[in-house]
Amino acid sequence: FKSGSLINSLIFLFFLSATLLLTELRPAFLKHDLIPAILIHTCLISFTVILAPTLIGHMGTIPFCIGIFVYLSLIALWLKIRKENISVKPQMIIATSLAVFFLGMYIFRIFPPVPLSLKKIGVYHKVEKVLMDDQTRYLTFSSSPWWEFWSDQSQPFEARPSDQVHVFTRIFAPGGFADTVYLEWWWKGAKGWMKTDRIPLTITGGRRDGFRGYAYKSNYDSGEWKVLITTSDGLEIGRTFFEIKKVSADHEVNLITHQF
Repeated sequence: FKSGSLINSLIFLFFLSATLLLTELRPAFLKHDLIPAILIHTCLISFTVILAPTLIGHMGTIPFCIGIFVYLSLIALWLKIRKENISVKPQMIIATSLAVFFLGMYIFRIFPPVPLSLKKIGVYHKVEKVLMDDQTRYLTFSSSPWWEFWSDQSQPFEARPSDQVHVFTRIFAPGGFADTVYLEWWWKGAKGWMKTDRIPLTITGGRRDGFRGYAYKSNYDSGEWKVLITTSDGLEIGRTFFEIKKVSADHEVNLITHQF
């Protein structure tokens, strides 16, 4: 649920949920040991595709394929050792099917971008990086209606002529991890969603609350916007939607400061 946008991960989440339900219900048409075997295989392949980019230190097609290869190698070794005690063919079918399923989700960009996960994303009028008590802090300045006491973002974004639209984010990555993610800006026009910018952001791992960074945009139109955070190979980490309303230069905007 944390790694990747829920919209893009629905197929993967549906697969996991269906497998867990089948484990509990144990329908009569399935063999008694088939579902536990699928669960064990799913746990192992999930572990290897997370472990590979974590150890290599970045994401991409090669680390993902290495994770799949390690999984298949471990299964092949296990079957070779236990071939006299288990039925090899069903295990091979499960292993091959899962490998193809995971590769297919990766190719069509619906696989969660593990080991990265989005801790926070928000839209603000201004973001400042400051040094406080020998620690780096980020100050975000937002405006929202008084009744939206739960919000710390500028929703909707009331844009005066000189205002820049800032998107601040925190992304968790394991220690030793270094990679580039992209903030994709999309505007909804008469012909649908159109991508206007793709801004790179270099992240490093190891911080418990996630790597902090931001990007801003000076040229924009009124209307509906969304910002997608994606990996270099196109997997979506998360997204945010917001509306921009252009106002006059003398329009009063009360900014509230938050610290991260």
